[in-house]
Amino acid sequence: DALPIYMGELMGIPATGKQVRLRMMTIHRIVAGKIVEDWVLVDSLGLFEQLDLVPSREEIFAKAVR
Repeated sequence: DALPIYMGELMGIPATGKQVRLRMMTIHRIVAGKIVEDWVLVDSLGLFEQLDLVPSREEIFAKAVR
């Protein structure tokens, strides 16, 4: 996990000054001992929840159970 402070515009979303938890995972494909390809996966939904751009998962699940 990284704990950056959201200080600049990203994809048109204005800065909030909030500290956010940014979860990422990197997958490497290795051939002959060298990285030949990699993929970076970012938990965008988690970031958007923290910036109050979408309802939290808890809110969504609570509504679905009703």
